[in-house]
Amino acid sequence: MKKRSLLIVAILLATAVACALCFGACDSVNPEYGQTDPFENVGAPEASPAKRLDYSSSMTAADLLDIGFYNYYNADYVVSANYGYNATIGGGMDMNGQYIDGYKIRKGVYNDADPLSADCYHLSRSGGLAQKTWEEGLIVDGDLRHRITDSSNIAFSKDSQMIRIEDADDFKYTEYGDDLDSYNNTVCNDPTKILMYDIFDTGAMKLIRSSIDEEGDVSYDAAKGVYSFKIKFDPEESTVDYIRVIEANLKKTSNGARISEFTKLELNVEMWESGLIKKIAVSEQYKFVMALPLTNDYWANVYFAWDEGKTGYAMSDYRDAFTSNIAIERNNKAYDNAGGKESMGLIAKIVAIVVPILVVLIAAIAVGVYFGVKRKKLRRAQASDDGAASVDNTSESSCDDRSEAGADGVDVADIAGDCEAAVDAGDGNSSDMGGEDSLSEEDGGDISDGDAK
Repeated sequence: MKKRSLLIVAILLATAVACALCFGACDSVNPEYGQTDPFENVGAPEASPAKRLDYSSSMTAADLLDIGFYNYYNADYVVSANYGYNATIGGGMDMNGQYIDGYKIRKGVYNDADPLSADCYHLSRSGGLAQKTWEEGLIVDGDLRHRITDSSNIAFSKDSQMIRIEDADDFKYTEYGDDLDSYNNTVCNDPTKILMYDIFDTGAMKLIRSSIDEEGDVSYDAAKGVYSFKIKFDPEESTVDYIRVIEANLKKTSNGARISEFTKLELNVEMWESGLIKKIAVSEQYKFVMALPLTNDYWANVYFAWDEGKTGYAMSDYRDAFTSNIAIERNNKAYDNAGGKESMGLIAKIVAIVVPILVVLIAAIAVGVYFGVKRKKLRRAQASDDGAASVDNTSESSCDDRSEAGADGVDVADIAGDCEAAVDAGDGNSSDMGGEDSLSEEDGGDISDGDAK
C-alpha cells in the first residue's frame, strides 16, 4: 500500500510538472507597461493653451479635466504616446497578454463639423505570444487612409517587449477619402479623438458630467507645477459607443463575441498648471463571452507633448508616412538597439505543449502496465492454490505432496514482495520593447519605451 501511494504521488508530481511546462510555454508576457514618460526631457510645455487653468480651491477634478480636454482639441499641435497592457483572464489565468502602444500626432485645431480638416497620424501596434498587430491611420489635406500588415510579417520579442516589421512592402492599403464613419466602423479606432470613451462632447466642447461616478481630490506638486486627480466614470453610460467599438474589434478574430458587462473605467490625470494635460493613466475592465465567459483588464499610460519643435515628432515628417515608412524605420531601429530576440515560433510552441502531454500519457501507461502485471501475477498465484487444493486429501502422500507443492509454489506474499521490488527498481530508474528609447531623429529612437504595439 505504501509503494502504491508513493507511485500515485509520483504520477501527480509528473502531471504537475507537465502542466507547469505547458503553461510556462503558453504564459503571457509580463504585464509591465510604459513606466517612463517619453517626453520627460521635454519639460513643461511652452505652448499656450486655448483656455488657461486659473485654479481655485472651489474647482473640482471634473472642472480640471474639462479644461484639459478642451485644450487638447483646440491645440494647434499635440502628440500623445500610449503604453498599455491588455490581459484576457479565463480560469484565473492571463490567456492572451498583449502589450499595446502607439502614438497620435495632430497638426491643426480639431473641428467637430469637419474632423478631417486637421492633419493626423496614428500608429497602433501590439505584441504578445498569441497575437501581433501593426496598423496606421493617416489624414492629410482631408484625405483619410489606412494600412495594416499581417501578423506573419511581425516579429515579437518577449525580452524587449517590442515588435519588428519584417517587410515594409507587405501591407494592405485602404482609401477612405472623407468617410470617417466608415473608417471608425471598420478600423474601430478614431485617430481624431483623445480617447474613445463617451465622456466628452466634441460638439459642445464640454465634459459629459453625467458620465462621472466619483471625483477624487485635486492635489498640487509645486516643484513640478503639476495638478493630479482621479475620476471614476459610470461604466455603462461612459462606454455606450465604446462597447460597439470593442465588439467590432472582437469580431475581427472571434465571431459571436459580445460584451456582457462593463465593470470599471477610471482615469488618473496629471495636468500642467497651464491647463495642458501631462499624463492620463487609464484603467478599464469588462466581461465578455466567446466560447466561455472571460474578463478583460486594460491598463495604459498616455503621455502628452505640445511643442512640435521639441518632441521630434513633427507632423510634416509624417505626411508621407506610407511611402517613407518613417514609423517602421524608427520602430525597427529601436527594436534592434534593444537587442530584441524573437520569441519562440509556432513549431516550438507546439513542441512545448505536446511534450508535457506525452509525459502525462507515458506516466499513465506505466501505471496501467504496472498494475496489470500485478493483477496477472495474483491470478497465477490464485490458480496455483486452487490446483493444489483439488488434490485428493485422503492420501497421506498427497498431503505431503501438496505441502511440498505449497512450499515450493508461488506465494501471494512473495508476489507482493516481487512487486515491491519492481516498484523500487522503477523508482531508481525514473528522473524539464527594450529600455527607454531616445526620441531624437539622430539615433532613430522610437516613441516606444519597450512595449510593443
